[in-house]
Amino acid sequence: MTGQDGQQYRRVRRINLLAQLAWAYLFAILLAWTTGVAMFAEDARELRLPLVIRIAPFALLIVGTLFIRVMRRTAVLEGPPIGDTTPDSSWILGRLYFNRADSTLFVERRMGLGYKLNLGNPWSWLVILVFITGIAIPLLLVP
Repeated sequence: MTGQDGQQYRRVRRINLLAQLAWAYLFAILLAWTTGVAMFAEDARELRLPLVIRIAPFALLIVGTLFIRVMRRTAVLEGPPIGDTTPDSSWILGRLYFNRADSTLFVERRMGLGYKLNLGNPWSWLVILVFITGIAIPLLLVP
């Protein structure tokens, strides 16, 4: 998209990505702190994570979701609808996106917030491999 519609679409997409990234980092901090306390603290009550950090990932998810919905509704009211521009034939069972002609790595989900990997892009398989390796290594290191 170009012009005003394209700017609005990119702004909504950028906000969506930033909200997801912030939520993921806050949630990772929460999990890392909990794991660290469980592993190294003699008395876990002494090393409590501040309440703000415990609540922040969930608050950000709720506020971010509402904000993105408002942005999308505003964009629809101001011009033509902004939404999924991917071809229907590229979606497998409505869940998996596979399109070799599409060079993007991530595409917007059809419903809800978030993005899906374009399995037709060779880099997506590297992302999947890194993700699986990141999960497998800690499992293999546990005695």
